[in-house]
Amino acid sequence: MATVHIDQSVAGSTVQLAVGDEAHLSMPETRTAGYRWKPVSADSPVFRVEDTGFTRAGGVGGTGVHRWTVTALQKGSAELELVYGRSWETETGKRFAVTISVG
Repeated sequence: MATVHIDQSVAGSTVQLAVGDEAHLSMPETRTAGYRWKPVSADSPVFRVEDTGFTRAGGVGGTGVHRWTVTALQKGSAELELVYGRSWETETGKRFAVTISVG
């Protein structure tokens, strides 16, 4: 079982995993201003996504890090997509998407 670390630098690419592997996804988040990443296409038959928490930034108004664990369940590929915004706004336009390919 391998662990892969991914972040916003892999947006638009494909992450290769084997069944049972985990990908640890980390994204910057400014919660003090109300901004949060939310999975749009969280789970699929190919992978499971688990929210593993948020680490606050030091100081007022800083950007912290939100983390998820993506576990490869079976062979195939599917897109993992997140949107960034405030709960009271309709859409910010900021998105993150990556294809998870399990072989």
